Amino acid sequence: SSDLDAYANYFFQGVNQTKINRAWCIDNPKSHKGYGADCWGLTASDDPDGYKAHAPNLTNDNGTITPSAGISSIVYTPQESIALMRSLLTKHREKVWGRFGFYDAFNENRNWFTQAYLAIDQGPIICMIENHKSGLLWDLFMSNPEITEAIEKIGFVQDDATTSTHQVEKIFKISPNPTHRAEVTLTTSGVDVTTLRISLYSTDGQFLGKINPKGDLINLPASLSAGYYFLAIEGSDFGEVHKISFLTHAL
Repeated sequence: SSDLDAYANYFFQGVNQTKINRAWCIDNPKSHKGYGADCWGLTASDDPDGYKAHAPNLTNDNGTITPSAGISSIVYTPQESIALMRSLLTKHREKVWGRFGFYDAFNENRNWFTQAYLAIDQGPIICMIENHKSGLLWDLFMSNPEITEAIEKIGFVQDDATTSTHQVEKIFKISPNPTHRAEVTLTTSGVDVTTLRISLYSTDGQFLGKINPKGDLINLPASLSAGYYFLAIEGSDFGEVHKISFLTHAL
């Protein structure tokens, strides 16, 4: 979704800020080693001298690249962010990647590559990749009724001109929805259901179990209480999240 108020379209603000960050690294006015179209991303992180707030300006750019800056921007610049990940893994591999994903930062000027992880940087990487892939985090956030009320009160409106540009039409359909049954039909548009991974989540993100479809039928746990749930459907190169509403206890 792309929202705006009287001041700005905030999705475009995110896109532009990300492109400024990348453009600075491409222009590289301080001639730092390694900077370029596929090596960019300045933000606060670990640093050869401790912890610093790096930014695209002459004062706060000391040659330290923080992968989370570019990777977490994947919802704004998907092609550029994916190219960044591929380039880092191709060029540096073990120096930038470990058990829990990308290390926090590196500085090629000083041949410094940390092997530390910072949760404040790792978290956005995970969340924003999932948002780009399936929209799960955004759907969970928007499922809270107080959020819709808050958006209306502060004057946000949906920008149809830009929202349609970034929406992806979903492959699957679930019916009936809302439902009072423990069995629903999954319309797959020709996708082989045996290749899918289907998982059920509560609205607070709790994993409730995997589901094995029987043909085009999905059997949901009979113990579900009335309320909202999320069904995550994943293939080898796509992911979707569908909200399911139960009117009564599933029988």
